[in-house]
Amino acid sequence: MKSLFPAHILIFSCFMMTGCLSIETNYSVSDGFRSMVSKDSLTLDEDALEQISASIETEAALLRSIDLHKQFILQNPHARIILDSLANQIILQSAAYTQSRTKKKKLFGEAMAICAESMRTQVAFRNRLDSGEKLWEAVDALEAENMDAMLFWVTALLYTFKEGMVQPQQIINSPWIKRALVVLEHMESIDREWNGGAILFSKSLVYHAIPESIGGDPVLARQLVDEANAISGDWMLSKWGRAKYFDSRNGDVEAMKSDLNAVVLLQDVQGGEAHYWRKYFVEDAKALLSKFDVTSD
Repeated sequence: MKSLFPAHILIFSCFMMTGCLSIETNYSVSDGFRSMVSKDSLTLDEDALEQISASIETEAALLRSIDLHKQFILQNPHARIILDSLANQIILQSAAYTQSRTKKKKLFGEAMAICAESMRTQVAFRNRLDSGEKLWEAVDALEAENMDAMLFWVTALLYTFKEGMVQPQQIINSPWIKRALVVLEHMESIDREWNGGAILFSKSLVYHAIPESIGGDPVLARQLVDEANAISGDWMLSKWGRAKYFDSRNGDVEAMKSDLNAVVLLQDVQGGEAHYWRKYFVEDAKALLSKFDVTSD
């Protein structure tokens, strides 16, 4: 079988001096992992990695889990579920535990590359990339089993856009945001309400993040985030995200408190997002609430 680590894998890795995003064309996930993983005597399988992921409580535990995921992928490069889990954990590493803008961009780029590898396990999609199509051009070949990879690819891109660019750079790089929207619209065609409104929430960020002059739409963004919350159930993402990115920007303190408290109330509920993300959402919600002198147990 042809290697899933070809020279043309897409990676969203760094900014040029102009502020444009560059596409690295010779990145190899497997080669990169060989240079950075530690040697561990554990016998790894997917069930063991799932248990390790479910027990992440600290940054150190997260980093160890990431390292073990990389070791596993070196031996099992087509393990789609583990690739998805690894990308998700690297996004959290960058978002929650990394301060350097340069390192954040590198980690988000690595996560995007891993998501692309996960997507390439889908034969029709891989064949279209091999024929010269770009990820966002071939995305309609992906199926329900690829939803995590698509969402995490978009998430890493949006985080880079938000945390790594000032407005002039956002304008220059607006085509990337539109490519994210293409991916999200394909996901929406598969299951619009998937994962408690995660697609709708991500779309709200697209319209919220970019200036109105290049397609931003704050009214539509608000409609989408409210719709995501209406179907969120026990999922935390849209509750936390509405407080963090919408209520706070509008100066609506009471709405922000309500959304953050809704996150905290779910801290003992199982399900929804990966455990480590739920833990992060709860901790961040409590930290934000503490600034209002609100008690949350």
